[in-house]
Amino acid sequence: MPARPLVERAGHQFLRHHSGGAALALIRRRAPEVVWNGEAVAQAASRSVDGHFTANLDAQIEVREPGWLALRIPMNRPYTDRAQYTGPGANIFGKALFAPTSPSYVTMGGCSVRQATAVAHLVADLEECIERVRELGAFAAEDEREAVLSIYRNAIRKLRTSR
Repeated sequence: MPARPLVERAGHQFLRHHSGGAALALIRRRAPEVVWNGEAVAQAASRSVDGHFTANLDAQIEVREPGWLALRIPMNRPYTDRAQYTGPGANIFGKALFAPTSPSYVTMGGCSVRQATAVAHLVADLEECIERVRELGAFAAEDEREAVLSIYRNAIRKLRTSR
């Protein structure tokens, strides 16, 4: 179930979120979490019901800034590209199970979420891509190279100027 609208109390805003557990049947004994801007802010224990595991989570989160909200079931094993697991907590590819939902975005005062460190990382990645295109890109004509580079430069400009 998606996040419900904000509720205002004494100058503070709260977000009500309720989620049930059909998707939780894949992961045994893992506590589903509500995540606000990348941090777990609420958790519920799963329980066995009729041969599968389920959980109900009813959380109230104080919202002081724009952000994003998601539900996830965290991994119970480390994830690496070389890790291979079997049994409960592993998928058919031998990787640790991880079950996130897509985020729901919350705006406040017309502003959307903007995390400075995330923007800085994206800009740095895009700048590295520009350097790789300049060094390694093979194009039939210079205008083709410039068309590709302009996509990266425009993305950087938008990231640096949008609020």
